[in-house]
Amino acid sequence: MVAMNQETLLDLWGKARYWIAFFGIRRLVSAVVTGVVAVTLVWLILRPSEPPIEASLPLATLPVVTTTSTPSYVTVHVAGAVKSPGVYRLAPLARVVDAVTAAGGPKSDADLERINLAQVLIDTEQVFIPVRTTRSVTPSIAPRHRPTTTIATPRSPTQQETPQSNNALIDLNSASSIELDALPGVGPATAKAIIDYRTSQGKFSRVEDLLNVAGIGPAKLAALRDLVTVAQ
Repeated sequence: MVAMNQETLLDLWGKARYWIAFFGIRRLVSAVVTGVVAVTLVWLILRPSEPPIEASLPLATLPVVTTTSTPSYVTVHVAGAVKSPGVYRLAPLARVVDAVTAAGGPKSDADLERINLAQVLIDTEQVFIPVRTTRSVTPSIAPRHRPTTTIATPRSPTQQETPQSNNALIDLNSASSIELDALPGVGPATAKAIIDYRTSQGKFSRVEDLLNVAGIGPAKLAALRDLVTVAQ
């Protein structure tokens, strides 16, 4: 058995020397290293991926402990218009009305309408009850009015008194331009035309001669007939 092993080893050593002599020691070592690296890379690529340790471990769920601490009482300071002001301990969720009652109740001059009796009390707060005060009323003074000044507006010629109002007729042969201008429907131009006609043609012999004056027609003559006259 030992002799066989020695022969096998000698045979392998002989083959190794042959390949070393054939390829050279450097080429043989390089080929062996390259083969080992190639086998390693193939194994790394083809091996099944293992889950990470963190993912494989189950998450530990810790129980959530909720603690709700309800105070056994609230401490408030009651001051103002109460019979026994001071610091009082009341039950949780007590209201302002409970604090006022604990302080002996409100005084006769307490103004309870200015506070919210239904408000829930908060620990260490102050409850102040105000005193009813009389509101002063400021007398109102009526504003003084300035005297009103009436300014007379001059009347237009149609609004002024006509000869008919005082029963005085205008004489066409002696009336001035101002008197003629005061007649209804007669302006400065028509008054000048009447005077020019009277100067150039002579005195009017009758009222109907106004139709010969420029600017006077039958309608205007009818309006002037009862207001003018012709003195002989």
